[in-house]
Amino acid sequence: MNNYLIIDLECTCDEDKNNFDRKKMEIIEIGAVLVDENFKLIDEFSTFVKPTINPTLTPFCTKLTTITQKDVDDAPYIEEALDSLRAFARQNGFYTFVSWGGFDYRQIKRETALKGIDNVMKSKNINYKDNYKEITGVRATSITRALRDLKTDFKGTQHRAVYDAKNIYRIIKRIGI
Repeated sequence: MNNYLIIDLECTCDEDKNNFDRKKMEIIEIGAVLVDENFKLIDEFSTFVKPTINPTLTPFCTKLTTITQKDVDDAPYIEEALDSLRAFARQNGFYTFVSWGGFDYRQIKRETALKGIDNVMKSKNINYKDNYKEITGVRATSITRALRDLKTDFKGTQHRAVYDAKNIYRIIKRIGI
């Protein structure tokens, strides 16, 4: 059996890209849903993550994500958060990593390499933004745009990882992988 781990991340960020090193972005929230090969929802996962390189969230980041400084101050560090994600993902056997675009997969690889942590994402990766274009013939730049194309609304809070993952799942459930 092959399950799908649909994942989304939120990371440290700033509106002023000149004063913010994107190569040192850090994950501050992980959201995921695990679905089976028939796209039946098995379970969901969510955790905040405590950043160490950029420990103080910018006002822009808080406004964009609604994630507060207290949320990340009280959160586990990335290694513990990824260990929890790995345990969650493997609870029902093998899985294929799915994300909207390639950013999330690359961010996990980048951050684990930067911090000398074992990379939890060693499975196959599906860039669902590309799949969406292949299936529909439409290039959707965002999850919200894809949902709008499918004549449905985003459910939950945008730029919150678990809600983004759930909405990717809603798209997949509707049109396939």
